[in-house]
Amino acid sequence: MFFISHHNGIVDAKKGRLALTLGFCKPTNFTYKITFADTGEEVFQGQKLKNYALQHHGQNQTTNFIFRAPRAGQYYFTIFGQLLTGELGVKNIFTASAEYKVIADTASSDAVPLPACSDSSWGPGVAVDQLGIVATPSDGIVTTTDGRVHLEFAKTKPAYVLCKLRKNGMKDEELDKYITEHDAGDIVKVTAELPVKGEYGIEVYGNDPAKDGDTYTHICQYYVHFAPPNEQQAAFYQESPERLGLVPGQQATSKPGRYNAGHAGLNNASVNQDGYDDEFPPPPPELLQQQYLYGTVPDSRQQAIQSSHAHPQGQAVTSYAPGVGQ
Repeated sequence: MFFISHHNGIVDAKKGRLALTLGFCKPTNFTYKITFADTGEEVFQGQKLKNYALQHHGQNQTTNFIFRAPRAGQYYFTIFGQLLTGELGVKNIFTASAEYKVIADTASSDAVPLPACSDSSWGPGVAVDQLGIVATPSDGIVTTTDGRVHLEFAKTKPAYVLCKLRKNGMKDEELDKYITEHDAGDIVKVTAELPVKGEYGIEVYGNDPAKDGDTYTHICQYYVHFAPPNEQQAAFYQESPERLGLVPGQQATSKPGRYNAGHAGLNNASVNQDGYDDEFPPPPPELLQQQYLYGTVPDSRQQAIQSSHAHPQGQAVTSYAPGVGQ
């Protein structure tokens, strides 16, 4: 792991917002924890502080963390990493890898918790690749001005895909009627017709019929913002380097860089417009962050379910038989 956007451990969140970008050379998962610096508390008005940050996969083997502070003050933003050595659905341990002290001058104007979904990372990543699926869009942040959302999952081998819609304040069962999947054999097309403006999550579950039986595993999720162009332009996710230069409503279309076995460097491409080099060589050893020894956290991602109604916490309920229907 190495640092791209911020090399100083104390950073300012201007107007209550901050975007951190990290790079990695080997396939790695990340998660994070946010606490108040003065009290060590992780909760604000009943919500975990980490729900006020969005982590999504970037281009060229990078990951981005976008924080919208719920109030002015000082925070500790701790990032945990996990080398991907296990198989899909296997729980492993994250190790604390870096920590920033964040000083927010004010609350972000749109500081609300993200939609409640199973994972802390948004957008297709390694779990999607492991299932032999190519997801479109490749960016984990999707915007819409008319409430219509289209996702596609092309198959390179037999697989099933199940999607669930989430929105804070609305019941999952109520949202089921607003999202559909159509399996055309070599591709699954997902359509969502969002009922009201706001922020949504689309959780994607996958099944490998060769080994999974009726069990679906969480493989990725999308953050969706249904809003007019002016609200999209002012939204916190515009701090992401992936969205610099995009007009409201335009999606980031470049595919995130994938790990190539035997290649230690980053793919050749520009990651942002802040003066970083267009081509990144393998990082020098002095930039590789040593793992801290003060803590680990369990991996809660890639939860398995046995359900046609995937629950955010991954409980097994009524079994789902692919191809049979509900």
